[in-house]
Amino acid sequence: MMDMSADMVKKWRESENATGDEPETHFVVGDEEFLPIKESSQDLIISCLGLHWTNDLPGAMIQCRLALQPDGLFLAAILGGEALKELRISCTVAQMEREGGISPRMSPLAQVRDAGNLLTRAGFTLPGVDVDQYTVKYNNALELVEHLRAMGETNALFQRNPVLKRDTALATAAIYQSMFG
Repeated sequence: MMDMSADMVKKWRESENATGDEPETHFVVGDEEFLPIKESSQDLIISCLGLHWTNDLPGAMIQCRLALQPDGLFLAAILGGEALKELRISCTVAQMEREGGISPRMSPLAQVRDAGNLLTRAGFTLPGVDVDQYTVKYNNALELVEHLRAMGETNALFQRNPVLKRDTALATAAIYQSMFG
């Protein structure tokens, strides 16, 4: 188990059920962009909703492939490019209207059609990509944003304007409501 948060790794370690039936588990504090894992040392790597946070997705995939033994399995779940489409559109329109330009308010997400190409580019020989689509409805954009914040899903981009003006935020909520409410 690996996480950037030492506290999360500590919680996982403490909750480990030591009945002896489970596969051997190691607990590591690390970053998916700089895997602290020896080359060709893993049978399986699972990434669950972490890769969309990386600044270099192909590089992170390459590191995962290098850490795998021959015929090892890499299994990843990521948020795709269509996720939060309505909020992205609303925020873009509001910024264009209020500020005359845009600064990315959400991290970019890989498009589904590109996922297989990224895996091939990373050196995986038999990539498979599957899509599950879920629709979650919110009463308004502010409720959605609050849910995203509670999940820790805020913007990780370094090159962005860190300040969202109040009138732009309110315009985003109004546009979201009128177009997608």
